Parts: sequence; structure tokens; C-alpha cells
Amino acid sequence: MPSYTRANGSTLDVVGMGVNRIGMVHTMTEINAETAEKTYRAIGRFMFEFTIRCHRAEEIHLDDRYFTAIVGSYDVALLCSVTKAIVRQSRPEKQASSIEKLLN
Repeated sequence: MPSYTRANGSTLDVVGMGVNRIGMVHTMTEINAETAEKTYRAIGRFMFEFTIRCHRAEEIHLDDRYFTAIVGSYDVALLCSVTKAIVRQSRPEKQASSIEKLLN
């Protein structure tokens, strides 16, 4: 059975493992954990962005028929900047400051 010797001297059987572009051997568990982590981060980012978009639309009383045209076209940085500007004008200073901290 082929094996791989790790930097710490331990031996790892290579059957059922993947090798990346720089020749590092990974177990399927390591590959799945990395893929899962990337997936969860992507889902979290989507939920964060969409939540900001929805709250901002509610804050300015945006009609649903304009939602995609007005809210959907911002990248994350611009989305946060516009939302902070709206909140500064529509909320009390203490509340606006708290929301800004979350978005920074």
C-alpha cells in the first residue's frame, strides 16, 4: 500500500486520499471539511448581504417592485456604505452608531 511521510515523521496511507497541486496529501475528511467551511462561509455571506438589503429597503419604505433594481446592484462595500448613510439619517444617533459598528 502506498504511503506518505508527513513532516512530523508519521506515515499516512495514501489510498483514498487526494493530492493537491503542490503535492500535499489530504484525507477525504480534510477535503470535505475544507469544502464544508467554504460552503458555510458562502452561505453566511449571502445571508448577511441579503439581510442588509432587506432591512435597507424597509428603512426607506421601498416598494417591492423596485427592490431588485435599487437594492440588488450593490457590491458589499457599497451596500454597507449606503446603508450606513441611510441609517444616519433615519435613526437616533445611538442606534445609528451601533448599526455602523456592525457594518464596519
